[in-house]
Amino acid sequence: MFTFVLGAGVAAGIYTPHLQMLYYALIGLGLLFVVRLIQTYLDERDTRRATIRSALAAGGIILGLAIGAAGTFPAYKYTKTESRRAGDQGQGVSLEYAQSWSLHPEEIASLLIPEFVHFYKPHDRQNLYWGRNALKLNAEYFGIVVLFFAAMSLARIRTDKRVLPLALLTLLMMAFALGPHTPVFVAFYHLVPGMNVLRTPGMIAFMFAFPAVLLAAISLDRLLDARPEGNEKRLLIYGGSACVLFGLVALSPGSTIAAWTSIFWTDIPPDKAQAATANLPFLSTGAMLGCLWLGGMTLLVYLRWKQRIPAQTFILVLLPILLIDTWRIDKQYLKYVDPDRFPDPQVYIPSTLNVIEADRAYHRTWVPAGDVTLPDVDLLTVTYHETFILRRYDTLTQHLDQLYRRRDNDRLRKLLNVMNVRYIATSTQRLQELLPAVIAAGSTEGNVTLRSGIEAVSNERNVYLFRNQDARPFFYLASNAITVASEDQAISAITSESFDPTRDVVLESDPDISSQDELSTLETVRVGIFDEREGRIQLDVVTEHSRFLIISQNYHPHWSATIDGQPARIERANYVWQAISIPAGTHSVVLTYYDPLAVLCRWISLISTLILIGGIVFFTRPRAEEVSREAA
Repeated sequence: MFTFVLGAGVAAGIYTPHLQMLYYALIGLGLLFVVRLIQTYLDERDTRRATIRSALAAGGIILGLAIGAAGTFPAYKYTKTESRRAGDQGQGVSLEYAQSWSLHPEEIASLLIPEFVHFYKPHDRQNLYWGRNALKLNAEYFGIVVLFFAAMSLARIRTDKRVLPLALLTLLMMAFALGPHTPVFVAFYHLVPGMNVLRTPGMIAFMFAFPAVLLAAISLDRLLDARPEGNEKRLLIYGGSACVLFGLVALSPGSTIAAWTSIFWTDIPPDKAQAATANLPFLSTGAMLGCLWLGGMTLLVYLRWKQRIPAQTFILVLLPILLIDTWRIDKQYLKYVDPDRFPDPQVYIPSTLNVIEADRAYHRTWVPAGDVTLPDVDLLTVTYHETFILRRYDTLTQHLDQLYRRRDNDRLRKLLNVMNVRYIATSTQRLQELLPAVIAAGSTEGNVTLRSGIEAVSNERNVYLFRNQDARPFFYLASNAITVASEDQAISAITSESFDPTRDVVLESDPDISSQDELSTLETVRVGIFDEREGRIQLDVVTEHSRFLIISQNYHPHWSATIDGQPARIERANYVWQAISIPAGTHSVVLTYYDPLAVLCRWISLISTLILIGGIVFFTRPRAEEVSREAA
């Protein structure tokens, strides 16, 4: 039964929204199991039982992965091949990228005093964070109460076999979270599959918070015994020393920071040092509160060991300390937001959205600098960035943003055309910054006259919507191929002065056809089927000469194509899109998306789920002897 319960738990975790957190949880679970297995074997010296336990645990993990195969292995393959995290050859972007958003010594010290390195205070809109990451919008702090009782449990590391595995897991996960500051993360990066395409090691903080909570629970459990026992002298030394340390920090926060930076961060940047100075009053207050809580908990434990207070009183006094200590941090991130200040775009800018929705052609919308919020009204919002987005598409959209910031308007407009950007939405405050070269002098009643095929079509509640008449369609024909030898050359080619998006296509391999003839109005592409869910596109193409059919969707190896039922090659076009060489005449072109790994994994998930259900039913059914006893 253990195997099936473990498998169900792993499978449930796989289908949660965050696989990286599950990955960390499985690593922690595996480490705990290994330590406990070694401990048990040293006690029993029974190889057979150790082998059976290992097989049952491994079976549960395998069953869970099998049930979750559809949500695991295709995604893993994608991150190693096409994701922006994969690198050129699936090697990952770099060790530096993988270590980004690690915790640092300052964040670890903030586990004791959350105000030590501090964070952004949403209520006050005040940023007191002076650590080594770019910013801090969260706190890993899980309470001085937990740390106090977790540390107490270490006194029983030799007598309670639960303590050592949890303590080791806490230390190892903390070392992992420190990223570049310890060799642990580097070892994981090079040895553990998939670790090189992840980043933000600091997210593993829950894996040292969880065992710390369990260690604290072990201490509390003993304190709730009818006759608790402990070493009062050791407690007073332990609690008193902690109070003195926190008191010194509270009385001299400046000296504390100076000593810290001289040891751990000798080259602290001036702006960070300035933030640390501004944070000193908060550090003093936090340390004083910590000193107060430590003194209170030391007294409570002492009275409990002396049996001066019952277990109920001990808990009733401890709970307010726990709640107040954590609430002072939690409250920073809880804020009532007036919904009237952030209305639904469907209510706030209905006319703007109606313009986009009424355009039935497949198109994209660009929001410069993300200063306007739009729902999913078009095929795709260009500025959308997802952490596992296709590498090339991510590179190209970043290049688009760079051109906008540099105000390189000629290349910017050309790239917008290539990327099928038909609409541009921006706030009125940014109107003069948006493609200033295309705005002609003069405007009347909020209507702005534009050149170069860009026109203002809506002005509603500080939101301007522009239509780019020169945007290339989602499906179109090109007559001239420009062949390049590298990715960098491809990006440069599609924004070069000589590139004509209405005629040219940039390819990274030699084309199957050669065509220089001008396109005619008789040459057309008509959409018969465009089923995004099923991954099927059917196009009717009419050409007078050999042409290149451009499909403005991301190139991916799982797409295949046929022309009149015969296989056709799909090439990379314009760095990110797809192109198919089309002979002269009338043709039916069909594109199909098929991932054999995903199909296989769906079957594995289905069969494994049936095995899980059958196993649970089998092991929970009433036994014959139980039925006989009940009958008797």
